[in-house]
Amino acid sequence: MVLIIAGGILAWQYFGAPKEEAVEDETVDWEIYRNEEYGYEIKYPQDWKFEGEWGAPPSPMFTYRWNDGGYCRFNVVVTSVDDSGAIAGFIEKGYEQTTYTIDGILGIKLTKSPQDPQDYIYFSKNLDYYRITKFSSKDIHEIECIEKFYQILSTFKFIGLEGTKE
Repeated sequence: MVLIIAGGILAWQYFGAPKEEAVEDETVDWEIYRNEEYGYEIKYPQDWKFEGEWGAPPSPMFTYRWNDGGYCRFNVVVTSVDDSGAIAGFIEKGYEQTTYTIDGILGIKLTKSPQDPQDYIYFSKNLDYYRITKFSSKDIHEIECIEKFYQILSTFKFIGLEGTKE
């Protein structure tokens, strides 16, 4: 009887037990942008170009360009100014507001339609306000751009560095 039970358990483990599948990290070979002043980092694919820091305050811009001229880009803006007025303006223009969590911090996601060329993510940490924006050429690549943007966004994390605003 013991042999039958043991044999049944072994057979179940071999044939019937759910197998653990290794989850491959598609971002393992991506580039890393680190902002030590605001204490965050974000990964981006190697075939995307870091365009530098633009505007005031300086915000990093990243772009991917397709051969047909289409593009997908995102930037990260950090400021000490509350953006609630801008958020209200987007809602008045028909943007839909949903919640979005980034590295454990609850934020706001603003989208107008699945094919709209811009998505906005707003959140705050300590006294800083963050806005991460996706821009695109609004063309046949939009769905791919949206998917890549949210994959990139999933890599955003705060880093504990000496001298950051905590």
